Amino acid sequence: MDVTRSTTLRAVAFILGEDPAGSEPECLRLRESAAQVRAAAAAGREADVAAAVFRLAQQSLVPPFSADSAEFAAAACAAVAGLSEPDLLGKEIGRSHILRVLEELARHVETYQPFVFSFLSRTGYGRIAGLDEVARRMQAALSSSSVWLLAAFCRAVGFRCFSSEILWEWANGDPLFIALLVRNTLTLEALSLPETPLQSLLIPKDLKALQTAVLQAFLGLTRPDIAFAEVIPRRVEPHGTLEVPAPALQFARHWSRLAVATTETGLVPLLLTATEGAVYETKLLLSAFLGRLLNAALQDPGVHEGGEELLQACHVAAAHLRDVLNHVCHADRWDDGCDCIAARHESTIWTWVSQALMILPACDCRYAMHMAQVNHVL
Repeated sequence: MDVTRSTTLRAVAFILGEDPAGSEPECLRLRESAAQVRAAAAAGREADVAAAVFRLAQQSLVPPFSADSAEFAAAACAAVAGLSEPDLLGKEIGRSHILRVLEELARHVETYQPFVFSFLSRTGYGRIAGLDEVARRMQAALSSSSVWLLAAFCRAVGFRCFSSEILWEWANGDPLFIALLVRNTLTLEALSLPETPLQSLLIPKDLKALQTAVLQAFLGLTRPDIAFAEVIPRRVEPHGTLEVPAPALQFARHWSRLAVATTETGLVPLLLTATEGAVYETKLLLSAFLGRLLNAALQDPGVHEGGEELLQACHVAAAHLRDVLNHVCHADRWDDGCDCIAARHESTIWTWVSQALMILPACDCRYAMHMAQVNHVL
């Protein structure tokens, strides 16, 4: 048991090391759970350690959050990810124990994610200057907690095995939450981090590998098996046939939901920047991803019959994405602090984006909807 190298034990030390004077009852309960994790680790029993870490994480992911409780939540999520490290017990904990912890935590993540999304969107995902120290601490802690949860899952299933299907299922098919996870993963290092004792626990050491795995999984979310996940049962007879009703509408709706999530979370410039240094296959994935999200088939007359309100929402979602891409292509710099964009127009992605924007017609003004209405329809 290496206290200095184990992420779980460092997280426990952070929670136990805070001054308990004047703390809220919830924080005191977290300290009790952290002490149980330390005791279980000292005893060396895998099942007990996993159970204690689960209780710690379960208690920490309860909104609303203060700055202190948000940092405790980030530390608890780091403790979950640390279960896969051999430094905790001197050996690797069985994968079945870790997956069970993550499976049980999934229900609690569902109540935690709306608060995280709401707070980070209201505070500009770290792009708004002039926030006070408390808000910055909460931004960093909540972003870190979501990244640590994703890291825990990737470590458990293996980075090479982490796929679009796994990401979609783990996030309960919520494109906005998935986009938020991707954004937090890609921007965690660039956040303006406040002075906090949590500093050394904010960023996973395997963040680069996590960014690559999450990026590729996200770009694969346009695939048919995910687009039809809501209408196709988990298991289909090997020689059976299954007809998807109105498949074109299903594709349009799914791609539009992804388009809304991508634009609402400000992911477009981050995706373009992240793929600039990636392998060629990833660049092709991004080109295909953006192409599907732009929903060019919506412009073909007679392709989609019925679902007029849905089609209007899809048109608006595609137009919104096109506007964002236009802005990126014609801006010298993006607000997220990306490098100079004008110099990148020679790349495959930028060439494709520019050509696509010239080919696609402007959105018909008949399809005027507020984004809130679009979200409701989709």
